[in-house]
Amino acid sequence: MAAACIRKTVKAVHISSVIPGLVNDLSKRCPHVKFINVPVGCSGEVEKLQEAKVILADPDTAPRHLSKLPELEWLQLTWAGIDGVVERVTPQQKSSMMFTRFGGVFGPAMAQYVVGHIVSWEREFRKMWSDQQECKWDEEWRQIGKYRVMPKLTIGILGLGDIGQTIAKACRALGMTVWGVGRRDKSDRQDFVDHYTTLSRLPEVLQSCDYFVIYCQVHLPLNISYLEVHLRVVKTIALFLLTLVEGIL
Repeated sequence: MAAACIRKTVKAVHISSVIPGLVNDLSKRCPHVKFINVPVGCSGEVEKLQEAKVILADPDTAPRHLSKLPELEWLQLTWAGIDGVVERVTPQQKSSMMFTRFGGVFGPAMAQYVVGHIVSWEREFRKMWSDQQECKWDEEWRQIGKYRVMPKLTIGILGLGDIGQTIAKACRALGMTVWGVGRRDKSDRQDFVDHYTTLSRLPEVLQSCDYFVIYCQVHLPLNISYLEVHLRVVKTIALFLLTLVEGIL
């Protein structure tokens, strides 16, 4: 993608997104710009997008048609992830089109996601919900009280970018012990965690953690394969949280 930074005045932006109210919100904030809504899946969607020089889109909307958009000069995504979009960019667009993503704002949401799952797992919310549906009160389970409070837990975080740092801050604020795993031997982000190390000491980190968070966007299959080798000998981790794909192993 074109890397040169050229200042231009944007007069019109085509919107290809399922985010409710996005066009109205943008129109209020940028009244000097004309925002043209192209509903996802509408009749003549591709033809309407072909008129665009600037598109604001979700990763799975307009980017599907990149090969048919030769006039496009700038594609701005509504999300941080770009892996599924980069592979759709044509060779010509790599040198002529500017491609940017929406990052630096998802930390709080992802931190809430991680903490929410930890609390749900420790307090067995799914069991409680199931019992409620059956109008059942599990007295034996209540008396055991085997859940752990946050200060008793240790969490590892693979990657200390904006999201990783925010997750680390949230977990430390709740009293958890935080391990950070990064690429460099020394990092200016070490202040956000209790312990910092590199992938070379990953087995040790896994043995020390109750939870482990992965949100890395680069070479995810490699990371998973690498982790699988060490998971075979690890029995103490209760849960893995993959924030990138919003799933739990």
